[in-house]
Formats: sequence, C-alpha cells, structure tokens
Amino acid sequence: MVYETSAQDPSYQMREEAVLIADGIIGHRPAFHLQIAWPTSYEQLLSASYREVAQEDSILDRTIGTGRALLAAEAGSGKTWLLARTMQRALSDTATVPVLIQLRNLSAQVTEPARSGLDETIRSLLAIATPDPRPALERPGDGGRIIFMIDGLNEVPSRGAEPILAAADELARRYPFVSVLLADRLIRRPIDLERWSLATLLRLSDAEVRRVWNEAARPHALPDNVGLLNRPFFLNTALETDITAATEATTLRNYFTDALDLTSTQLDALAGMAFEAYSRYRGRVMPRDFVVGAVGEGLTQQLLSADALRARNDHTWFTHHLLHDYLAARSLSTREGDWIRTAFDVLTLRAASFDALRLMVEQLPVIEQADKLVRLVYDWNYYGAAYALVDGCVSEETRVVVLAMLADKRWDIVKATATQVSDALQLDRSQVASQLLAAKDRAEVFRVVRAVSSNQRWFVDWVVLFTTPDATRLAASAVDGLRAEDSIMSWTLANVLRRCQLDDAGVETLIAVSQDTSPVVRWRAVHALGALPDQKSIEALQPRLDASEDRWVRYGAVRSMVEVAAGASNLGLREAALAVLTDELQRGDFDESMLRELGRALDVDPQPAGWPLSVAPLIQQLIGLSESLAEQEKWGRLMATIISRSRVSA
Repeated sequence: MVYETSAQDPSYQMREEAVLIADGIIGHRPAFHLQIAWPTSYEQLLSASYREVAQEDSILDRTIGTGRALLAAEAGSGKTWLLARTMQRALSDTATVPVLIQLRNLSAQVTEPARSGLDETIRSLLAIATPDPRPALERPGDGGRIIFMIDGLNEVPSRGAEPILAAADELARRYPFVSVLLADRLIRRPIDLERWSLATLLRLSDAEVRRVWNEAARPHALPDNVGLLNRPFFLNTALETDITAATEATTLRNYFTDALDLTSTQLDALAGMAFEAYSRYRGRVMPRDFVVGAVGEGLTQQLLSADALRARNDHTWFTHHLLHDYLAARSLSTREGDWIRTAFDVLTLRAASFDALRLMVEQLPVIEQADKLVRLVYDWNYYGAAYALVDGCVSEETRVVVLAMLADKRWDIVKATATQVSDALQLDRSQVASQLLAAKDRAEVFRVVRAVSSNQRWFVDWVVLFTTPDATRLAASAVDGLRAEDSIMSWTLANVLRRCQLDDAGVETLIAVSQDTSPVVRWRAVHALGALPDQKSIEALQPRLDASEDRWVRYGAVRSMVEVAAGASNLGLREAALAVLTDELQRGDFDESMLRELGRALDVDPQPAGWPLSVAPLIQQLIGLSESLAEQEKWGRLMATIISRSRVSA
C-alpha cells in the first residue's frame, strides 16, 4: 500500500524541504559511484577485512531493514555526500521521509550532552533536525516511515558521543516507523552489533577517479598514481583547482589559494580565526559577527559566495570540517612555542577528531620538526601521536617508537586500553604495525624493535630502554628519568617501571616524583605507581585524585588506583584502594570525564578472583549517583560485562 501525501499533510511539507536539503549538499559535485562494505565486527572494519561489498544504494535498504546503521569511514570519504544521496533515494518512495541531523549544530543546543538525560538528548537532536520531524512523530499509525540521517559524530566531543548513540538507538526502539543512519569516523563505538549494522565507504577505484576527471574535461592530466584522489573530497577539491597534490594539506592550501584566490596574508588571517573559533566555541559553528570581525566583511562574503563557508541564522561553518581543520592546523603549525597540551585540546576538540594533527604534521617543513611535534603530542595523547604518523613526514624511527609503545600495551589489564591500542595498530596499515600486531607476547615485540636498523643515537638508546627485560631490578636513580624533558624516553621509562622491580629506595623516589611541580611528570609517576600494589601506592595516589589536580594526572590516578586494587595480594588492600575511590565519589568531585575513566578502568582482563564482588559496591554507588535512567543503565551494563568476563575466566 502506497502512503498518499497531500499539501495539507505535514509529511508532504517535510518531503519538500528534504528535497532542498539534499540538493543543497550535493550541488554541482560530480556523481561519484561509491561502494559500501558491510563488516560484521569492529575487527573487520578496522583491519579492512570485510567480506561483503555492495553498491551505495544498499545502505538505504539495509538501514530500513535493520532499523539502525552506523557508517564509519575516514575523513573525506564522502559520508555527508552519501547521506544526501540516500535522502534522494528515500524520497523516491512516497511513504518515506528522510530527516537530516547535523551534529555540529549541537553546540548551540546542548553544552554538556553527556550530562543530559536520554529524553533531553533526544529532544536536543530533534530540535536541530531538518525538516522538523516532531509533528510526524506525534502522529502514530499513519503508515509513513522516517529515516534519520545523523551526520558528524566525529564533530562531537568524546564525552557526548555515547549519549548521542544511545539517543539514536532509543529513537529507533521507541518509534517502529523510524530508522537511523549515523555517520562517524573510523573508531570503535559501544554499540550492540546485534541491533546495529556496521558499514564503511571504500575508496574510489583508480578507474572511477579517471572517469570523473575525464567527464569534468579538466585540462590538467592525472598522474599515474592518483594518490589522495581516491577519496571523493580530495578529488572534488582537485577538480576545483585543476591541480593534484601529494598531501592533504597541500590540496587544501591549493583550494584556498587557487580556487578561492586568497593571498597568503588572507589565508593566515583565516587560519588564526579558525583556531580561535575552536578555542572559543569548542565546535565548528561560529557566529557570523565573529568571522567578519576576524577577517572582514569582504573575505567573509567571498567565502560564502564560493560555498566554502555557509551561513544560517547568524551562524556560519565551513562546508567540510577538513577545511576548518586545515586552517586551524596551519595556525598552530607556525607557533612552535604553543605546542602544548591545551593547544592540542583546542585543535582536536578535546580529542574528538585527530585529522587536524595529521594536517599540521604535513605542513611542517622538515622531518625533525614533525618528529618533535609527534613527541609533544605523545605527551598529551598517545592515540593522537599514532594518528599523526604521516608517511614521508615523520622519521621511521619515530613511527617505530610510537607504534611499539602502543604494542607494549596490548597486554594491559584494562580491557579498553588493550582494545584501543590494537585498533590503532590496525589503522596504521604499515608493515611494522602488522608485525607488532601479530606479536604473541612482549618478547616478540622486542624482536621486532631490535630488527630496525638506525644510526640515530637517540633511537638506539630508546631501544635499549624499551627492551629492558621484565622483572629487571632498577636502581632508584633510574626513576629520576621520569623528569626528563624528552617525552618519548620518559614515558618509555614509566612503562618499563611498571614491569620491573624497585627496591624501597626506588619506591620512595617514585613517590617523590609523583609530587613534582610539573603535571606531566606527576602523570608519568602516577602511571608507574599502578603496578606497585601496596599501601604506599594508595597513600601516594590519593592526593592526586583531588579536584584541584591536573585532569590528566587525575585520570592516571583513577586508573592506577583500580590497578592497585586488581593487583592486591590480599582482600584488605583491594578494599582499601576501592574505598578511596568510593570516598571520592561521595564527595562529588568526579566529573563526567573522570567517571568515564573509572568505568573503563574497572573492566580488567584477566580478572583477579572475586573481582565482581569487590567492585559491586562501587558500581552500586555509581548507579545511585546517576542523574538519569540512561546513566544507571550504563553502569548496569558495566557490571554485567564484569560478571560475564568473570565467568569466562572461570
């Protein structure tokens, strides 16, 4: 039965608006022929080992059939374009209404989505949906189907992604006539794959790139190696400039200087504005007055006319997040003195997306400078450092160091950490990453590292430190190396200390270092203390949990306190460590990010005997302090996971 619509029916108006939305996104862009892969697990997705590949139109039927689909793909792969094309396909069925939700607009609607209840998050999503679906949702039983196209989960700070996923899941559960298609970056998310279909976009084939280029009748011939042009965003950008480039950053610079005819001075002003927007608004939507004040009315109009910038209701945004990322990265790349943790937080929207780090590395003139940046990024976020390992821009030694230090964590007892480092190694795609991922134990990781030939003295010294055998007794003087400015060597030492032995003098030195004036140094020491399960460690870690402490130090202290509990030789020590965390909860000093870290840390593998019973009171405390039913259910799922893992271990 075909669902009839009329001009008086709200769905008729919704469909009319949806046509304009889809056409506005696609515009005059080339009609790329995209292919979709359907992995059945995140392991298949991240290792690119999926078996099922289909044409792009399969995503509509699959989304309707399952009710929920998550499209996870790399930046520039055409996710937004695909959503618009899928909207057009959905409109061919008069019983279907596609609705677009662009998550970049949430910054004006929800300041702390992770603290919102489920219903509040749903209301916030519906408030930014176009066309407005609320009238249709309020008319059950009319037979129409709504498909929510949710774009830009990668543009949401990490703390807000999980509530949005839960809200999308609930929309599909609450309304039988609703399906959800959500676009995201290549990252593992906590979704139930029995309910969600997982999809990804394949890169364009060389033949498809040449077809699109030839049909556009560009005077400039394509090189034999099409390189970046396998991704639709970069192919489209090259078509607009008639120039092919080797790196993402160069392609984007060419777009601004050739297609938009900006001068270096204008580009620098725009870059400064882009970084300041990330700093001030913590998102990609900016007030129009802010843009005009930073770069002038003339340049603002030029960007709007060229469709590099779009505006609505006195707010503006770049048409693709890579344009904003490139500009912000350009600004920070020239200010080496500002390469600090707070700047990296700004550039990545608090580690929500690392694309800007890669673009920053590509703009540095020499490898030595890029290596320095990667080291500094590692001091802030080692996943960010792994993402910044751009081929040809960093030394092979730096690549090996960062990847090997990730591989060293594959046997971490915190399950989330072990999973994340394996994911990062799979995404790297290099030969050394494959070797490290295939290593059966730490000894094999050491063999991979020792096989790397280098005449760089710093690398040779690092290899000696990194391959220190487990259970080696280290002198107290070695612990002072945690204060070294070289973040690679000092963090390597922090990891080595976790698997080596210290005498009483060494432990006292480690405790003293945990009180250093530098937060980074304290963080390293706190990290090492987690592997020393005794009362002294508990007493040293407790002050590092204080609300006035640096947030990264606090993260490390939460995790290490859980590790002390998990590694305790007797039940009394375990209970003492967990009691400290319970006391902190009761004081209300843990914000959402601290609670997330605590939840991650509590899921350990392998589990010590009796772990579920030990952590149950703490998790019950978390449930009791929850401000919404969704939060309570989250902690309930964590407890269920811990119990399930305990049964497997038994």
